[in-house]
Amino acid sequence: VYKSLGDYEKAKNVLEESFLISRKYISENPEKSAIILAYLGNIHRKLGNVEKAKDFLEESLSTLKKFYPEDHFEVARAKEYLGNVYKE
Repeated sequence: VYKSLGDYEKAKNVLEESFLISRKYISENPEKSAIILAYLGNIHRKLGNVEKAKDFLEESLSTLKKFYPEDHFEVARAKEYLGNVYKE
């Protein structure tokens, strides 16, 4: 919702909290944390934190590829976000 409202800083804070919780409680499903990490990377890109975005998105993509095939939607989304980083 915050992203849709253009409040990327608030969106980043909420996603960071979500990521920390997911890492703590969803350790048996790291692909779920990787999805949140992709969203967080995208928000960092929108905030101009391109290097941080790149790091998060590369980590996300690496993890997602361990659980999903190359043509899976979540892998495609992470690649799209990473492509946007390289475009800037």
